[in-house]
Amino acid sequence: MIPSDPDSTYPAAPQPASLMAEEWARQEAILTAEIEASGDRVPPDDASLGELAGSTVDSTMEEPFPWGVITHGPGGPGGAGFKSGSVLDNLSPGPVLAGALQDTCARGLTGLSDDELAGVILAWRRCESYAAAGMLAAVAELHRRRLAHPDPHVGEHAGDELAILLTLTGYSAAGLLDQALALSRLPATMAALSAGRIDRGRAAVIGYETGLLDDSLAAAVEQLVIEDAPAQTTARLRARLRRAVLAADPEAARRRKERAIKDARVELHAEMAGTAALAGRDLPLVAALAADTRIDAQARALKAGGAAATLAQLRAAVFLGLLTGQEATRFLPGQDPDDGSDGSGDAAGEATLPPGDPVRATQPRDDRATAPDPGAQNAGNAAAAKCSPAGSRSPVGPGGGLVARGSVHLTVPLNTWLGLSDSPGEILGYGLVDAGTSRDLAGDIAATRGSRWCLTITGPAGRAIAHACARRPPPAGPGGPLHPPGPPGSRRPGDMASWLGQLKLSRIEAVTCSHAREVPGYRIPDSLHHLVKTR
Repeated sequence: MIPSDPDSTYPAAPQPASLMAEEWARQEAILTAEIEASGDRVPPDDASLGELAGSTVDSTMEEPFPWGVITHGPGGPGGAGFKSGSVLDNLSPGPVLAGALQDTCARGLTGLSDDELAGVILAWRRCESYAAAGMLAAVAELHRRRLAHPDPHVGEHAGDELAILLTLTGYSAAGLLDQALALSRLPATMAALSAGRIDRGRAAVIGYETGLLDDSLAAAVEQLVIEDAPAQTTARLRARLRRAVLAADPEAARRRKERAIKDARVELHAEMAGTAALAGRDLPLVAALAADTRIDAQARALKAGGAAATLAQLRAAVFLGLLTGQEATRFLPGQDPDDGSDGSGDAAGEATLPPGDPVRATQPRDDRATAPDPGAQNAGNAAAAKCSPAGSRSPVGPGGGLVARGSVHLTVPLNTWLGLSDSPGEILGYGLVDAGTSRDLAGDIAATRGSRWCLTITGPAGRAIAHACARRPPPAGPGGPLHPPGPPGSRRPGDMASWLGQLKLSRIEAVTCSHAREVPGYRIPDSLHHLVKTR
């Protein structure tokens, strides 16, 4: 926690308003570069961070908390030690930097300002990345030597050697070896890791995601992401890589998924707190989504019925209840799963699921909490499918597929649904999915009664400019709307024209707002909330 007490043991000097404004401008430049690199653009009607900073910063105001860590960066004023912009702050990792860090730590960290402490933290991380690059290079060399041995079986046990050498489990040693081999063919990533520009986590993401591709495509994708990688979180970097990999070789992504499904398993292992973890790994996506939405719907039903627990606790209880055949409330905190009771609730307000289908009976219909986020719609036209609570009591749909009993929000480019492109879709809360999975899931959603389909028209910059909702999906192939599209030319153009002709498009305003949908109250209607989420 950052202390705000002026009598704190390490107070920071008040930061001049000009430096704060400069930092806002620097952060704006980084953000703008990331948005432009991802194919998006900053909307012209949005105020810039610099303008916001200039309008809110008052040099006479007392700062509520120290800014030394937040404003630390290579463009700082410089000076001795590890201050922003100093020689040590910009020094590449190696013996000199390590020696300076050791001297600083030996003198004690308590006398450093927040700005200097931030420089020390970043310097240690650069050294950590430098060490990781050296270790991974050595691991890859060990594997190369073992493969070069006259006995072909020697190379099969390089991971076992690492496990003994580093006192690792076989699983951890195999993961280390895989990471070293993946990065051995990515020289730009290894150079960035060795220079401390990225950490091992980002390097691991680049190595794994490009592992699908041949050397030439992997190098091309690497060059596409490596410059922006230092300023991106691993989640954002992974999303950008997956989009690039799916565009470079969609079939490779499909092959990896099919191989992984063959390794589907359920794992049980101990948690550090003395509890346990039970997880299904490499499960088919559609089936996993159906299971997750069913758990969520039943947990929300319990919550609506008055169960005294958080939604996370209720989801865990429902998970165990479904797997053990017991009442979910038996597994709530404060209950004894082995007490022999029927879990029917007590004075604490716990509730059981109603008879019949609890999802249909009590699932809340407030779309605000789970409205689809069309931020992934980067094609000219995009169809977003929402699977509402299933109308059938059976988890198996009319076509034999799984029905997601709850809500699943899929954003998929219209051309992908029609089979005209292999652009990936995106599932809210999950991430990118390949075109084949998008079409399969869209077909399952289309088979579910109560589904809602949305069409969002996007402009050249990928921003939503118009929107419409429909109760049935766009037409697909000759087999009907529940089947993937047929070969090119097999679709009847009139079907799509008819579907589009029935939609009432609403313009989503940008630049200037006419307040056409303004409401007098504080709470906005669901229709306006839906358009805000679409925008």
